[in-house]
Amino acid sequence: KKYPGLLKQISHPPIVLYCKGEFSDTGTVAIVGTRKADKRACNIARRISNDMALHGYTIVSGMAIGIDREAHLGALEMDGNTLGILANGIDIFYPKINKPIYDRIVHSRGSALLSEYPPGIFAGKWTFVRRNRIISGLSLGTVVVKAAEKSGALITANYALEQNREIFVCPGYSFDNAYSGCNNLIKSGAMLVSNSLDILKELNRISKNFDLSKMD
Repeated sequence: KKYPGLLKQISHPPIVLYCKGEFSDTGTVAIVGTRKADKRACNIARRISNDMALHGYTIVSGMAIGIDREAHLGALEMDGNTLGILANGIDIFYPKINKPIYDRIVHSRGSALLSEYPPGIFAGKWTFVRRNRIISGLSLGTVVVKAAEKSGALITANYALEQNREIFVCPGYSFDNAYSGCNNLIKSGAMLVSNSLDILKELNRISKNFDLSKMD
């Protein structure tokens, strides 16, 4: 398989990617957020993923519970494409509750699981952090649905900043620390999302500036 063109542009790209499934890295958007997602946040992540998939975008996320899970499911239920980026070897199902999603992705045309780690490698704290640079690096933009101040989603957003990629943020409630990371990103200049059209308009503009055919 060809190495993803967008990923070639980042600092310290993976030397190799292990893959199960098939994918294209054109028109990709990451959706990330907390594992401790409430019903409202889950519904938002699923709705955004639905809308992006219906408009032909491939959804990228990290195969965790919470927001990641909703992002993948949102694409799959629209017969869209999704990429699950693993923090462990391509042969390991983690968390086990997501095994049905692993199976759906592998058997869905245009979707895939990706990892920089060879088979047999188990996840650790440092592998999750490194995995996040791939999520943002594969994507034209990253949508943060719900995130506290110290969270993996904020690490992904910071990687996106370093990679000069767009960040879209769903605002949260005032005085709710579970949304403090989102609110601080907005204060720092990230694009506030009020509906999926906000994301689509900006992604369509951004995608015109990337000639992926010249990134092989």
